[in-house]
Amino acid sequence: MNTMRRSLIAIPLFLMVQAASSCLSGSGSVTGESREAQVCEVHHLPLEIRKVAISYGLPPAPGKDHPTRQQTVGLFPHRTRNVEGGCMVGPERTATLKVCKGCDAAHAEWLAKRR
Repeated sequence: MNTMRRSLIAIPLFLMVQAASSCLSGSGSVTGESREAQVCEVHHLPLEIRKVAISYGLPPAPGKDHPTRQQTVGLFPHRTRNVEGGCMVGPERTATLKVCKGCDAAHAEWLAKRR
């Protein structure tokens, strides 16, 4: 097999491996929040444990109603949201998150200003 043909086979294989590895690394936490946190660092309210849905597959493209990561961390780091499970569908349908009522209210206010 010549070098050109090997390259044409290797490139798609490399891309498939890269795509699969990114799909398997689904993010459970948008903010990298600590599992030990008991109080919201922004609103100083106690965090509540809540069950949320796990979404599998490619997440939707961010639009005007999606805050940036910096906005999320600074304004409402513990809002209630779904958890991205990656591309490979697993048996789990829900996950638990620690959420803050103040973060949920701040996120709702942020969304209202953009509508």
